[in-house]
Amino acid sequence: MYIALRKLKFTEKEIKDLLSGRRALSKRDVNSVMMGLFEPENVPSFKKDTALGNGIKQINRELGTNYTYRDFVDKNALNDIRKKYKNIPLGLQDVDRQPFFETINKQKLQDRRELLKDRKELLKEQKNNQSQLIKPQTPAAVNVPMPDATMTAGMTANIDPTSGLTRTETALLSPEEQVIAQNRRGGIGSLV
Repeated sequence: MYIALRKLKFTEKEIKDLLSGRRALSKRDVNSVMMGLFEPENVPSFKKDTALGNGIKQINRELGTNYTYRDFVDKNALNDIRKKYKNIPLGLQDVDRQPFFETINKQKLQDRRELLKDRKELLKEQKNNQSQLIKPQTPAAVNVPMPDATMTAGMTANIDPTSGLTRTETALLSPEEQVIAQNRRGGIGSLV
């Protein structure tokens, strides 16, 4: 998704805000996605008051056993799996992942540093381009009445008159969802 948004000329900040706004990704996850890398979740603690711990308690009550999470989960194996998949580029096919599994951690760290450097350069370039576009602000006119809410509703959405959608809707919605959004506004999709 982030690649498509970059092609649509979204800035890195706009993309990051979109990913963060969904609240499905942590700050760490967003940063990894922006660099194109997979960041596996940490291995859970398996404390007694978790879903697994409560499930084990119930099994022990029903069967009269004395199981612990160690009887069901190999925490060391989970940590090994996490390390194996950490910093693998997103979008690879199964066959393309094998070389990365065989890469030593030092090389993976160097690859991550290179991606981070590239991202910093992209952010710097976007900042420079944006500062060139900023125009000096003129003071507001005195006693200008505020526009009413009905007049500003369409203006704030930056709707493309040809599609009847905002840039965000065009980038993120499926074709069916786009038609629904157009119908809601009485746009092009209402002709269908």
